[in-house]
Amino acid sequence: MAFAVLLWPTLVLGAPQKDIRGLLTGDKHRRTEALKHDLAHLTPLVVAALRDEKVEVRRQAAIALREMDMAEAEDIENRLRHSLPVSEEEYLAGREPRLSVVSGLVAAAHDTDSRVKYESIRSLSWILRNRAWGVHGEPWGDMAPLQALVDLGPGIVPILISELKANGAPDYRDGVRVSAVEVLSKFREKRILDALLWTIDRENGFVLARAMDAAIVYDDRRVLPTIVANVGKEIGDYGGTPGLWALEKVGGSAIPAMVKGITAARDRRARWTLAYYFGDHPDDRARPALIAALRDPVHDVAVFAAESLAKYPHPKTVAALKKAAKDPYEGVRTAALKSLETIQAAGR
Repeated sequence: MAFAVLLWPTLVLGAPQKDIRGLLTGDKHRRTEALKHDLAHLTPLVVAALRDEKVEVRRQAAIALREMDMAEAEDIENRLRHSLPVSEEEYLAGREPRLSVVSGLVAAAHDTDSRVKYESIRSLSWILRNRAWGVHGEPWGDMAPLQALVDLGPGIVPILISELKANGAPDYRDGVRVSAVEVLSKFREKRILDALLWTIDRENGFVLARAMDAAIVYDDRRVLPTIVANVGKEIGDYGGTPGLWALEKVGGSAIPAMVKGITAARDRRARWTLAYYFGDHPDDRARPALIAALRDPVHDVAVFAAESLAKYPHPKTVAALKKAAKDPYEGVRTAALKSLETIQAAGR
């Protein structure tokens, strides 16, 4: 097998059109290994194959370009992860698109065959993700390259939705889904909102954060309850709760849904996140819900509610805290007594 892999570049360079066809339409494993072996020489040949007279050659060329792109990115990523040397030239090559690849795929996205169009658009979403979002797939950097996808128009929406729903794939696909959301946010359609809400219910991290931001621009009664239901999710090691960020952008109109979520959210993380939030951001509309949350079966929710009620001096608050001060759980008792002391010390 190793001999075959090493031989392919020589054969291809000797008879470019004929051999690239065979490589692209032959054994997938052999193709993958050959393409990884000599990306620099084979890339122009694969780009040229996007204009081949045979549909299957064009389709496989579109697929191969994303395989090559990801192979290069994975190599750089692995070396960075293991503290192996990566030159500045190599690192930049993993961040900047080859114009010939992008322009070739953009042209192929207008192919007369729907299968070629599909794979070309899909490869663009992968390649521009890697360039726009950096080698690691994190949402930093120049997003301008994604305009090439936006310029293709609403016809790309179904393909990007399918990419967005492709969760469970390797981690680097997160960047593909983040950029898919970014492009989808440039259009306004019900099917896009449906996909965003689906994503919010299932995703975490940067994909979740961007989906929430994209969803709040829709005037749809499903948006706020869906974000509130998922408000307890965080962005992994980066910290922060994207749900709260999105709800704060909505402003005062989000408060009723947030207050309801203190007791109604199914996810315990959402309930304690909201109970804690209304301690830092007092709003009298939250007082009855916080009092009710003192009886939450999840102790952490009750503790956060008790702590937050220190900011809500009211006879009903005091009565509820006195009752909570006798709770069987020590954490609730301690929080309730402390909030009572705070209210009494302030003479409120």
